[in-house]
Amino acid sequence: MAWQSISAVKNNHIYANSTGTFPWDRYSAEEALQILWAAQLFHPEQFKDLNMVEKTQAFYKKYYGYALSKENAEQILKGQSPIK
Repeated sequence: MAWQSISAVKNNHIYANSTGTFPWDRYSAEEALQILWAAQLFHPEQFKDLNMVEKTQAFYKKYYGYALSKENAEQILKGQSPIK
C-alpha cells in the first residue's frame, strides 16, 4: 500500500512523537507527558486550557532538577531534538 493512499497522510494528520531525555512513547518517566500531549492532540476542546509547554517545563524542573527553556520545550513538543 502506498503511503499516499492513507487517510492520515492525505489529510496531513501525521504527528512526530515527542522526545526529551527519552522518546515519550517508550516506558520512561516522560510517558506521563505523552498521555497529556496525546489527549490534547486528539481532544483539543476538552484540553484547551492545558499548556503543554508549561507542563513540560514544570516536569523537567520537578523530576530532573533542570530548568528547561520555553524554546527547548517547544522543540520537544514538535518532535524536534532540543540538542543542536
